[in-house]
Amino acid sequence: MLERKLQGLIKYPMESLEVEIKDWLDIKESLHKADLAKAILAMGNHGGGYIVIGFVEVEGVYVAKSTTPEISSLYNQDMINGIVARYADPVFHVELHLVTSEKGCHPVLVVPGGHRVPIRCVRSGPDGRHAKQNAYYIRRPGPASEVPQSANEWANLIRKCVVADKEHLLETLKTALEPRVAEVKEFNPHEVWIEQTTKRFTELVNEKYGDFEQSPFRRGYWFGAYSLSPEVDGVSLSKLKKELESIVGHETGWPIGIVMPNEGAEPYAYDGCIETWLGNIFSQPDFADFWRLSPSGHFISFRGYQEDNEEIRQFPGTIFDVGIPIWRVVEFLLHGYRFAKILDACDFDMHLTLCWKGLQGRSLSSLSGRNPMVINRKASQDMVVSKFTIQDIQGLKINLENLVEQITLPLYEVFDFYSISKEMITNEITRMRNG
Repeated sequence: MLERKLQGLIKYPMESLEVEIKDWLDIKESLHKADLAKAILAMGNHGGGYIVIGFVEVEGVYVAKSTTPEISSLYNQDMINGIVARYADPVFHVELHLVTSEKGCHPVLVVPGGHRVPIRCVRSGPDGRHAKQNAYYIRRPGPASEVPQSANEWANLIRKCVVADKEHLLETLKTALEPRVAEVKEFNPHEVWIEQTTKRFTELVNEKYGDFEQSPFRRGYWFGAYSLSPEVDGVSLSKLKKELESIVGHETGWPIGIVMPNEGAEPYAYDGCIETWLGNIFSQPDFADFWRLSPSGHFISFRGYQEDNEEIRQFPGTIFDVGIPIWRVVEFLLHGYRFAKILDACDFDMHLTLCWKGLQGRSLSSLSGRNPMVINRKASQDMVVSKFTIQDIQGLKINLENLVEQITLPLYEVFDFYSISKEMITNEITRMRNG
């Protein structure tokens, strides 16, 4: 995984909060040492990331740059960690990897996160340039390595350290109390969220229809749930309600987390969350959505299959469209990206669970006719669950194709090992974006 990541950084260089790209630095020179030290300290306080050496920006694109053997030979593990030891408090270890491009070998520094205290710069660079004594550097939007410039940025830095310290303490306690801890089921907020909300969904279906066999979901349904980790604090329902329209996308006419002003369809507060239950007013499975949003950073959406709409499909419950899951997963991921952005949590992890039920006996098909017909591929099981964790929410939008491919892989494989092509995923995403 690390090797593929490093190759990707060199092949497709792009700066983000987790990636800083620099020209060749002559790190025997004090000024260049200070420049690199500042970048390392900022990345460490950010939560970890990568520093790629030997690229320059030309018209908005980073291109590899040649260097002299004398400069490139300076990049070794001892030299890099000597710079860290000179500038950082506390001192930590940075990995150095040499990755090949068409211009030769490029150093890539892997900077760890998870520090339990903010990393302080203990000395200034020459003439006070680049690094400043007693400064704390972070990664800021731009992206740039700078000192915190707001109370919120300080709070984010401190929160990362508190979380890392808590995890270290819990791990220590777990080791000390291993026999007792091993018998206790680990608390997982994401799994608890799914369990609680599924129970709520079942209650609403039973209240309206009596049971699932009488409901729009009797032939099957799918749900998508995501949770930000760590959980978010201090967001009110009223503030979240005002942001709903900006969280919901417009990739399709019936988006994930749809917000409607109609009586009986508008969002409402329930048990500390915002939810919408469209099964009260719609009886077709692809319109009877139930979704729920928590201010602590959780979301879930339940929906029936378009293929089972009895008003427009001749044989509901018998087919499964090959292209629709791509659209739904993309909508779902972008919903999560916008929610994390609203909560200023794009540096958090995002845990995903997507589940498709009622697949047994369905045949893979193409309702739109855009995609090649799939012959004699039937589902071999009734339910598929796909779990995934995104550690770079900020880069989610540019990695949509890869994420969709990995998330939907277990779904398509139950249809007689069907493998969806990257070209089809790209084409469907392009159609979504073009309306």
